[in-house]
Amino acid sequence: MRLPLFLYHADHTVSIVNPARIVAFRKSEGGRTKTDKQDAKLIAHFCAQKQPVAWVPTPKEVEQLQVLLLRLESLQQMERQEANRLEKSRLDAQTRQEIQEHLQDLSTRIQEVKKRLHAHIEQHETRKQVVYVVDLAARDC
Repeated sequence: MRLPLFLYHADHTVSIVNPARIVAFRKSEGGRTKTDKQDAKLIAHFCAQKQPVAWVPTPKEVEQLQVLLLRLESLQQMERQEANRLEKSRLDAQTRQEIQEHLQDLSTRIQEVKKRLHAHIEQHETRKQVVYVVDLAARDC
């Protein structure tokens, strides 16, 4: 996503369009040839006619929120996997102990990420309404 960001910061209007829409547009226009020059004309015509929504980069604080939520989800998935392994009765004592220790470590890390999530939300008051629903979802996890 570096090119759209570069163009955006250079004060260009940027739209990100699914290529399948352009292909469908080509078919609807009866276009058969596919050269770089024809593609450029087709895309310009598509933009003039369809006026796709302008892209705006995700604010840094929202990106950080997304990173934290993905990390929380990953840790919780690992925790579920380890808990499922622990339910197997064929585990030897050492393996069972290792899984229990890993579960404890995962639980600690999950709590740390949740604290970071809550701190991040509190730090960005202007975005608080947007992330409030996310905060509730994180609490239920």
